[in-house]
Amino acid sequence: MTTTQVACFVCGSQDVDKVNTFKHVAWVCNDCNSVTHEKKRRYFTEYLVPRAVAKRLLPPKAFLRLFRDTGDFTASDFYDTQSFESTDALGWRRSEVEQVLDQLASIDFDLKGKRILDISGGPGHVAAALQKRGATVTVTEFSAETVQRMAKHYPVQSAVFDYTHDTKLLRGRLI
Repeated sequence: MTTTQVACFVCGSQDVDKVNTFKHVAWVCNDCNSVTHEKKRRYFTEYLVPRAVAKRLLPPKAFLRLFRDTGDFTASDFYDTQSFESTDALGWRRSEVEQVLDQLASIDFDLKGKRILDISGGPGHVAAALQKRGATVTVTEFSAETVQRMAKHYPVQSAVFDYTHDTKLLRGRLI
């Protein structure tokens, strides 16, 4: 992990702010508004509780939100692939869709004819709702199982993409 960044990765500007969050260090460019994330080597919680103890005591989803991925769990422990089994999106998934639509409405954003890339789009409920409203949507997700199920259930293009390891930009491959 780089501890200092002197220029924006996108535009080369020197006007860059460092933002230290729970899971990442983010570099925010004040000129082009791009944000570059670097995953931290250790999260704050890992200094407080031994990983093995937390993994044994916490439910898998809680553990994986508080500790880094070190390869000691399967994607199915974390990703919500079972949400495809129901014909109706779960209530909290519907609220995600409503939040996005409310935010877009607040700026009078018309989805018709727009191309949208939904990075780490979960099971695709939001993407499907945007596509129903006239956008062409591509969704990326870490879990291959989620991408396969999304392809069966929704009319959106989807692809496996791990934004922490896939360093190549998506151009040409997805968008």
